[in-house]
Amino acid sequence: MDIVFALDSSRSMQSNHFETQKDFIKLVAKHLHLAPRKSRVGTIVFSDEARSEISLSQFRNYDHFNNLVNKLTFRGGRTRIDKAVEQAALMFAGANSRHVKVPRFFVLLTDGAQTVSPDMVNLNVAVAPLRSAGVKVIAVGIGSSVSYSELVTLAHTNQDVFLVQSFDQLMTAVELVKEKICDY
Repeated sequence: MDIVFALDSSRSMQSNHFETQKDFIKLVAKHLHLAPRKSRVGTIVFSDEARSEISLSQFRNYDHFNNLVNKLTFRGGRTRIDKAVEQAALMFAGANSRHVKVPRFFVLLTDGAQTVSPDMVNLNVAVAPLRSAGVKVIAVGIGSSVSYSELVTLAHTNQDVFLVQSFDQLMTAVELVKEKICDY
């Protein structure tokens, strides 16, 4: 399977909350059989822009993936969820995508809502390429400032949206996300 995680690096985050997101994806990845020909994991860090920080073909094993995740840095900026979704579509469609059919997941973590901007893309439009490619979207909202309706728009069903009240509770969602991925 292929999984791309998107970590929110907007200014509403504190750097320690960004670190908690990194711990979250490392724990989810720990339960997968990470190897180039088995489960592959990539990451996107987003705020004003979204960048693929770890490609789907970049790591060799779980320890290598952990080392790469530890190097991810906090940026600050606005919450451009649309940019993260568009970057995920590029990662799944890019040169590192597989030619065989494997389950594919996009897991977005955020503590906010899409920032209104003149160049923003409607989330229904942004997520369409992922849906047409058969990528299952899972959204994890953290805190009271998330837009539940936006997360449901991305995930397409409320069964693929997980909400936690604070970053202190984020690790309680690890098992839920892992089960959603492994049971697919």
